Amino acid sequence: MIRYYLTGIIFSVLIIGYSFESQADEVTPNLHIGVEGGGIGATFSRASSENTSDYLYRGRLAGGVTSRFEFARFKSMSFAFRTGLLYVSKGPNVEFEGRDQGAFTLTYLELPFFGVTAWQAAPSLTAFVAAGPYLGIALGAQSTGANGDVRDITDSIDPLDIGVGGALGATWDFGERFALVLEGRFAEGITDIDSTSDNPGRRNRSVLLMVGLDYEIWRAQATPTSP
Repeated sequence: MIRYYLTGIIFSVLIIGYSFESQADEVTPNLHIGVEGGGIGATFSRASSENTSDYLYRGRLAGGVTSRFEFARFKSMSFAFRTGLLYVSKGPNVEFEGRDQGAFTLTYLELPFFGVTAWQAAPSLTAFVAAGPYLGIALGAQSTGANGDVRDITDSIDPLDIGVGGALGATWDFGERFALVLEGRFAEGITDIDSTSDNPGRRNRSVLLMVGLDYEIWRAQATPTSP
């Protein structure tokens, strides 16, 4: 059900951007790059009721580089496309009938492809909502048993993790080109990470709180207005 809500958010962001683009004020396109990092609460959702273990959120870390291209503006609203390359750790603690069964640790290089709608909340403060798909490329996976034994299970997980995500956040401009970014994000996998196993149906789910630094590296030269 959550993935359907996120899909709705994605289409809403894209429709809003498309609706306003034809009426957009003249805007100087600009490109930003940045770095971000933060904490994750990661677990598995289950597409199959045969997975009877309880998956509990586990604290993880994420970090990487981002880029954002702003292409349109309408009054106090702006529209942009954002992507990046993030190192992300995922995987939950596992319980069965109330007993600790260990944990999974999965690492990915993740590429989000988000549409962004932003609006000016104050002279130096901009709020934004973002949504879109993401692609995760598996780097490795381990399972930790209840007794602490660690086992490599990289060959048992799918090489790609595809999902959708949504985000809410704000940027605070300081200096001429810098901005501080605070963002909360939710991501839901739409493909199984264990499609080759005897009991497939596990999918990644995560909640992220990220802090970042944004820098404007390019702005197109403004077009002179006609008298």
